[in-house]
Amino acid sequence: MTEAEMRDILDQMAQAMTTQAQPATVQDQALTAQANRDVAPRLHQQVTTMASCLRDFTRMNPPTFYGSKAELASYQLKDVAQTWYLQ
Repeated sequence: MTEAEMRDILDQMAQAMTTQAQPATVQDQALTAQANRDVAPRLHQQVTTMASCLRDFTRMNPPTFYGSKAELASYQLKDVAQTWYLQ
C-alpha cells in the first residue's frame, strides 16, 4: 500500500465521520432550542436574591482596623522578602 492510497483512505474515513456527525449536531441544536423555549425567566427570584444580598450587606458590622497588627505583618513580610532576595 502506497502513501497516496493511505491518504485517500484517511480522507474517506474523515469525510464519512463528518457526514455522520452533521445529523447529530442538527439534532442537538434542535433539542437545545426546544429546551430554551421551555424555560421561563425567573425575574421575581432574582429580585428577591438581590434584595436579600443588599439587606445582608447593609447589616454587616464594619471591619475593625488594628494598626499595630498591620505594622507587624509588614515588618514580617519585609524580612521574608529580604530573605528571598538574598537567596
